[in-house]
Amino acid sequence: MATITVAGTPVEDIWVSGPEVCRRLGMSRSTLRRLRNKGLPHLGDDRLRRYHLPTVLKWLAGNA
Repeated sequence: MATITVAGTPVEDIWVSGPEVCRRLGMSRSTLRRLRNKGLPHLGDDRLRRYHLPTVLKWLAGNA
């Protein structure tokens, strides 16, 4: 798997929570919810939703 970088910093191959996605990418919870409704990849439901950070970044690059 290729290494993904953001601002020259490698992104770990990790799964994170919604609040962590918002913190790392500087977006609001409502923006994350809107993007998820547009097809942002995630696993789980309202109780335990996780995002694969490299996949989220790839999706944003192609769908923003």
